[in-house]
Order: sequence, then structure tokens, then C-alpha cells
Amino acid sequence: MYDEKKYDEIYDGLLSKEDKENETKAQFIDSLSVSADEREIIRSDTTINSTVVKDDKAFIDRTVNDCYTDDCSEKKSSRGYVKFVYEDGKWMRTYLDKRRCIREEPYTKPPEFDRAISLFFQRWAEKNGKGDDSIANCLDIQYANLTDAEGLFTFDNNSTMNRLTIYVDNSYKYKDDILTASLLSHEINHASTYLEMLAGNADYSCYEIEKFAFATQLFFIGALNTEEQDSLATRIGSLDISNNAPLGIINNLISISANAIRYCGAGMLNCYYQNVDDQIMTMLKSNPYYQQQCAEN
Repeated sequence: MYDEKKYDEIYDGLLSKEDKENETKAQFIDSLSVSADEREIIRSDTTINSTVVKDDKAFIDRTVNDCYTDDCSEKKSSRGYVKFVYEDGKWMRTYLDKRRCIREEPYTKPPEFDRAISLFFQRWAEKNGKGDDSIANCLDIQYANLTDAEGLFTFDNNSTMNRLTIYVDNSYKYKDDILTASLLSHEINHASTYLEMLAGNADYSCYEIEKFAFATQLFFIGALNTEEQDSLATRIGSLDISNNAPLGIINNLISISANAIRYCGAGMLNCYYQNVDDQIMTMLKSNPYYQQQCAEN
């Protein structure tokens, strides 16, 4: 029906009651028609990867290749969940379930990672409003011996929609929850970007991916409460941060924020965010580690 653009039949016969209460037929048809027209898709080829049924909900993991040519040599691939609810003896499509992770229980991991994840989402929600924290149950975080990084999210087959694999260097076994949460804010942003790119919603460069992660880390630091920020400031002021990578990174990000405020002035948010982005991008492109990493990707 989607390929044939029978959107009115989809609305009448396949959409859940709650979806219909949330959106009129005209709005539904208009949104799908605009999407299809903008992409100029000749056809869509769909592969079903798996199906999960949980009580009155069903989740179909599917890959869609939107073909721009008859032979599909030019295409855009996307992967995500199609979600259904069971009502009146039939499975009906729903667009209202926005969860990107359908796991109902978290992966087993060292408890300090659970505390750090909780701190990240709590402080982020207090500052920016509650977002989709369902991703937390799909985070599989374990210690590893990392030689060139504090943390690592795997943008490869080690990660899937339902298992987002993050490795944290063994040195963090001796760090507190604030430092661990700071690191995980960076890696969780990588995981979120991975899902966004997997869904076909964006195609970011290596440098852009890292820029987003460092910006998230900076904004998380800014969302910490006064006591937590004072704790970081005391350590940065009293310790040799040249030999302390976690504190060194945090200090660099705080300096980037201060530079942006001096350049833009107080309250100039658009200028501030752009200046922060520019500084982070300059930092990345001048760093040999990221030069090599981004040359390989």
C-alpha cells in the first residue's frame, strides 16, 4: 500500500485508534505524500530481520532500501522498528511509540555504569527536559584495556539496535561517578547518532560525529548541580591535570564554553552554540588521533 501510495486505505484500515485520535486523515496523508514526493522513490524493497511480540504490542525489525533507479543501483538504506498494537482482533500500525530501544531490562554491567547512566539522564532531563531514555536498556557497557581512548562505542557489527556496545578503559574502575558519567555522556551520544544514521535520518562525517559527542559532554557538565561542578573545579585547580585525561578533557571543554561566552556575550545562545561547535571542530581537526581516526572512516 505504501509503494502504491494508498495512504487513505492505510489510515482507514491499518492505523490504530490512538493514532487516529492523534492525527486526522488529511494530516496523515499529507505527511506521507510530502515525504514520498521529496525523496522521488521509484520503489522500496523491504527485508524483515526479526519480529518480537510482547503482549498486545509487536515490533518488526526491518531494513528498507528506497530505490531511486529501476535496478536499485542508487538507493538509501534505513533500518528500524515498525510497531503494531493488537486491538479488536487485528494488528494495527502505530507511530506513537517513539522508543528506539525495545528492551525492557538493562544489560548486566558493573553497577557504577548504571549509576553513571542514571546521573547522565537525570541531570540532562533537569536541564533540557526528559527525552527518550529508553536507549539506556540497550547499552551494553563493559571494561576493556583501551590503549588510545578513554571510551569506545563500536560503529560496527558489534552494535545493533538492541545492543549498543560501549567499552570503558580499565582506569575508570578507580574514577568516581561524575567522571564516569562525563565519559558515558560522550559515548551515549555516539550510540544515539548510530541509531539515527542506521534509521537513514542522517549521514554525518567522522568529525561531525565526534563534534556532537564532545558538545553533549560539555552540556552535561553544564547540567551538573553546584556541588558536582564545585567538585570538578576543586580537582582541576588542585591536581596536575596534564596526567589526568578525564579532568583534562573536562577542563578543555569548560575553556571552550568560557571562550564562547566571552566572544558572544551573555544570553546570545545561537552565537554561543555556533562558536562552541567551531571550537570543537578546530580542536578535532588539529588532533593527530582524530586526524588518523577520521582519515580511516
